[in-house]
Amino acid sequence: MAYTQNEFFENDANENAGAASEARETTRTDCAKPVLDGTVDDGPVFDGTPLQGVGHNHKVYVRDLVLDPGFHERRSFDPDDIVRLSPLVADPALHRPVPVIEKGGRFAYVDSTVFCKALLETDPNAMVEIEIVSESDGLAIRFRDIARRARHESMSKVRLACMLVDADFSGERAGDLLGVNGPRISQLVAVARTEAEFEALANLIINRSRVTPRFWSSIHDTRIALSKLDEKKPEKTGPSRVQKFEEDIAQIVADGEPTSVDEIRKRLKLNDTRTARKTVRMRGTRVSLPDLDVRLHSDEGRRSFSVDPSYPTSDFKALITAVAEFLIEQQRSKGSAAKN
Repeated sequence: MAYTQNEFFENDANENAGAASEARETTRTDCAKPVLDGTVDDGPVFDGTPLQGVGHNHKVYVRDLVLDPGFHERRSFDPDDIVRLSPLVADPALHRPVPVIEKGGRFAYVDSTVFCKALLETDPNAMVEIEIVSESDGLAIRFRDIARRARHESMSKVRLACMLVDADFSGERAGDLLGVNGPRISQLVAVARTEAEFEALANLIINRSRVTPRFWSSIHDTRIALSKLDEKKPEKTGPSRVQKFEEDIAQIVADGEPTSVDEIRKRLKLNDTRTARKTVRMRGTRVSLPDLDVRLHSDEGRRSFSVDPSYPTSDFKALITAVAEFLIEQQRSKGSAAKN
């Protein structure tokens, strides 16, 4: 049963997606590389022999299943998730068919990647039963999985936005499905494409599953800012600022050492490119008194005051203490006057 892009997310009669959704293992995570054991070339290739059609079930080796990064948003595994599925892996009676699609002569994951990863670590020759679904039904499963998961990789929604756009969904439609404003979809797609472009760097990041979109957004925004600076004020000699930036990334990849987001930020000086400074709004009107150099605002209606944010913390604490002492003394004076 096939659906158009505007129908299959909404139609509960989608029998293939529904059956796969009921049968599949409900915990999912991601792969560090397009295949579970880390090699792109793994997976059954059927030269001259067509794969079975949608709905066909049979057993295959787990190691032969591949994860297509253009279809599935997962990129890495959280070790805690692997450990958490150990009881399920140990009980074959609880194993359910793994939904897959046919992709490039191979079977590619739709779901159950964390279960299969845990199974592989237990037995490299493990086999699972698969259920072949159509690509449209597979994408519906991926969306439903993201929508209902409390635990998922930080970049999942960003990658899914890119997948929807690549599947010819409009920005507005993709935004509706993901629960974000339509215009923001282009930003999410830019972040997803930045991560994909620097996949080699991503694979070196410790705990990649916890890397937030903000990190990849910083890399994207930094390169854009450097590009604009190159246009406005080109370097007199040597490579451009963008080229230097990309060479710095290439050097981190060439080093080949596992690294952290904080370390990458330092090496690429990502924080240095964030020049936008928030303007702190001070309520009320400015207090003007002779010899008063500090910017002080008073709001009589709210009975409050504010001091310039650059005012030293230690001095501000002293100021608050002085105000409190004044209020205490005022309270005592009023008490004495009342007794008299």
